[in-house]
Amino acid sequence: MCGIVGFYSKNDKFVSKEELSSMTESLVHRGPDASGMYFTPTVGLGHRRLSIIDLSSDAHQPMESHTMRYACVFNGEIYNYKTIAQELGLDFKTNSDTEVVLEAFAEWGVTFVNKLNGMFSIVIYDKQEKVIYLFRDRIGVKPLYYYWDGRNFAFASEIKALLRIKHIRNNRQIDQQSVLDYLHLGYIPEPNSIYKNIFKFPAGNMGIVSSSGFRIESYWHIEGVIRRRLIEDELECKTKLKSLIESSVSMRLIGDISYGTLLSGGVDSSLVTAVAAKMSGQTINTFSIGIKDSKVDESGYARNVAKYLNTNHNELMLNEIDARNMIVDMLDYFDEPFGDSSAIPTMLASKFAREQVGMVLSGDGGDELFHGYGSYKWARRLSYTSNRTLRRFLSFALTKTGMNKYKRAAHLFQYKQQKHLKSHIFSQEQYFFSIQEINKLMLQETYLNTTVDQDFSYFIRKLTPAED
Repeated sequence: MCGIVGFYSKNDKFVSKEELSSMTESLVHRGPDASGMYFTPTVGLGHRRLSIIDLSSDAHQPMESHTMRYACVFNGEIYNYKTIAQELGLDFKTNSDTEVVLEAFAEWGVTFVNKLNGMFSIVIYDKQEKVIYLFRDRIGVKPLYYYWDGRNFAFASEIKALLRIKHIRNNRQIDQQSVLDYLHLGYIPEPNSIYKNIFKFPAGNMGIVSSSGFRIESYWHIEGVIRRRLIEDELECKTKLKSLIESSVSMRLIGDISYGTLLSGGVDSSLVTAVAAKMSGQTINTFSIGIKDSKVDESGYARNVAKYLNTNHNELMLNEIDARNMIVDMLDYFDEPFGDSSAIPTMLASKFAREQVGMVLSGDGGDELFHGYGSYKWARRLSYTSNRTLRRFLSFALTKTGMNKYKRAAHLFQYKQQKHLKSHIFSQEQYFFSIQEINKLMLQETYLNTTVDQDFSYFIRKLTPAED
């Protein structure tokens, strides 16, 4: 991954050159290999590079087009960049996908993004028209945050870089609605962040910043893709899925650095590792972590898969203290509340792998897509319980578990209409706190603390318990 930063303002006092440098260097962990800046009093771009494709200095960023009209910073990877390069038919100076992105924009304008197959956050500055263009990949793999107060605009791969700007840092405010969203969902959904005026740039969108203002436009909608590619035949679906998985892994092996896979022994990572081993035609590196003296240690599964696939397997056994130490480090990387505990082993495994390779493949999403988690199976079985007496018994049993998420699901068994029981149960199981629980918590806090903002009741009223 790389790190990108920048700003645009009609006020030449918004960001100094020193602040742009500080923004850039705050992302050194994202790009340890090189650093670069483009600066004017009203426009600036910064980049920290992790070299994957074309390791030479010619591919450093910010990069300018051959006409010198456009400057670009780019985080991500374009898997079909060679095909696009052939279509452009230019004499390229580098072998990097960044140059292809830049020249494709120069040739086709904003519609070039429809040709890209990859994960990306791209920012291009048109020096002639004095306009900045932003693009984020279709499902938001690569992060991009921005600040906009109606006059000044800034962007970065992480919030911490935006806070290096004095104007933003001195005027930051916690967004109370985001706090409530986090308590409910365990994360803060886009476009909001934990701070007012700092937002997540939405996936599948492009943005335009100029002297006339800032606007966002969508270039891709998942709904249209689903309708267009609906497959009803099971055999055809399996064949298509196999082809997509193989092509996805193959495209991600085009880099110029050593790579490996994060292997947990589960279906996702095992499948990715198997396909990568097949596609590469050589012994690949696999990395896994285990937990000493723990009932939840799954390192044995990873070991078995690695042995079966004949990989160069690397295993790191940890204890509780190691995990606690990583939590301290994570506070430097996560700039807003994030409640996914799987981030701890993922970061530990990534840090371990970085000692030997520059890139890893990992498997995510399979359990969500194909109902692999136990909660899915639980909800499916319970949806078959049409017997009223049995439903009452299950409702009573769940209230005695001591776990809030099960207590929340318990009352659903009292509904006469059982058609959507599975989806209702699963949604309740996912919440950190229900809307009613948050309302109760915040109202109690309001009574105990008279200094709570008067407008906080507005945010409480927004959380209506309609679904309950």
